[in-house]
Amino acid sequence: MTLKSLLSKTTLHISLALFAVILSSSLLAFGQQLTGTLSGTTMDTTGAMVASAKVKMTNEQNNDVRTTTSNDSGYFSITAVQPGTYTITVEATGFKVWKQSGIVFAQGDSRTLPQVALQVGTVAETVEISAATLTVPTDNAEVSQSVPEHMINDFPLGNRDAGELLKIMPGMAFANGATQGSGFSTKLVSSASGPVGQFSANGTQPSGALAFMLDGANLVDPGNNGSQMANINQDMVSEVKVLMSNYNAEYAKGPAIFQAFSKTGTSHYHGEGYVYARNSKVNSIDAYTKTQIQSGATTAALAAPDESYYYMGGNVGGPVPGFTKGRQKLFFWGGYEYMRQHPAGNIINYNIPTTEQLAGDLSGNMINGVPGSTDIGGGKTLIQQLRDTWGAAYNQMGTNHLPTGCGASVSSLPAACWDPNGAIFAKLLPTQADPRGGSSIAPSGGNGWNNYQFVTTTPQNRWEATGKVDYAIGENTKFGGPRHGLFPIHPMSYRT
Repeated sequence: MTLKSLLSKTTLHISLALFAVILSSSLLAFGQQLTGTLSGTTMDTTGAMVASAKVKMTNEQNNDVRTTTSNDSGYFSITAVQPGTYTITVEATGFKVWKQSGIVFAQGDSRTLPQVALQVGTVAETVEISAATLTVPTDNAEVSQSVPEHMINDFPLGNRDAGELLKIMPGMAFANGATQGSGFSTKLVSSASGPVGQFSANGTQPSGALAFMLDGANLVDPGNNGSQMANINQDMVSEVKVLMSNYNAEYAKGPAIFQAFSKTGTSHYHGEGYVYARNSKVNSIDAYTKTQIQSGATTAALAAPDESYYYMGGNVGGPVPGFTKGRQKLFFWGGYEYMRQHPAGNIINYNIPTTEQLAGDLSGNMINGVPGSTDIGGGKTLIQQLRDTWGAAYNQMGTNHLPTGCGASVSSLPAACWDPNGAIFAKLLPTQADPRGGSSIAPSGGNGWNNYQFVTTTPQNRWEATGKVDYAIGENTKFGGPRHGLFPIHPMSYRT
């Protein structure tokens, strides 16, 4: 077998594999209108119809071309138009070339070119129409709102879910009644959690009344009260569209529909890398909370718990080498993001033996270096409050239970008096000098008059990946399909 035939056979196998992946991906979105339609009528400056005019539609991002020819009545139509920005040219014998750039197609748009008036001349001459002077209206009565990529990137989102854009859509309201804020976590990305079910669209039922779709696949779980199964990463979509009413019959869900369209490869290589970070250590504490901490009504750990979120990722797209044949026909795009999420954990307070008690001093004169006679307000000292709260843990020993022969008294218990097993156990306890992963705290009303605290937390780490391939076999034969994945990394609880 020659090298040429081997390469040819390998190329064929790769093409078949890509076709299988694209076809299987496309079936997931079957029946959902992600693509649009362009139509129009070609005529001359007098209004007479021009038949057999060649209409060419060029994607400005990847130079993909779609063509058609107007019929005897001058009418033409190009279907299955992917979202993007296009340049339209119309050519006919005996007329100048008509050209318009900057025609933007959102998901499912049906647009009609008005006033395609061809001027008499030669095809070497071009009449170019600017996008500012000629608008291309949509050809349906749907009530919808599109958010392009630059707005998705510029709008501040609390978490990594493009679905949060619902809050800026007309007719959307939080479904939490008089409660302030959102009903979902704006910090943590996780499965079965997100904005779906937390908004009411024009007064509709929050749960089950919103379709949440990515590339035609519905991410709503009807068996889980209509919650979303996965999030839609804002850095992996090129457009978001929300349909509120009067949309076409191919949309089986609703009454409100949230649609997102994945990014695609272009005729040039483009990529990016990024790190988004949020860390509570750089957060400020407002003046009121500071006074609450200083008064002992709360603690810094409760008011401003430690948490951190780091999102590291990137994406790249462009033409696939070896499949050009005069112009790029096969394009790819892929994105990956690792989510390192350490949310605020549960604060657990305990009361443990003080440094003085472990040294045998039961007098209560000192509490971890703080005098027991410290005034805490309300006519009480610190040791009085601790004895009222904990009783025997801070009371002195009774004379009836004093060990003999080791120098014990009601306020002192030297090490020689200790049970050997109890002495071993005492060495395992956290202390002020060695808190064993926790922290020693000053007893106060804010922490229930405890002196030891630790935080138990579970990392919510996960990774997300999206890939997409678009294959232009010919001018009017296209295949394309995405693959998405959102996977948790099995967490393990730990203490900080």
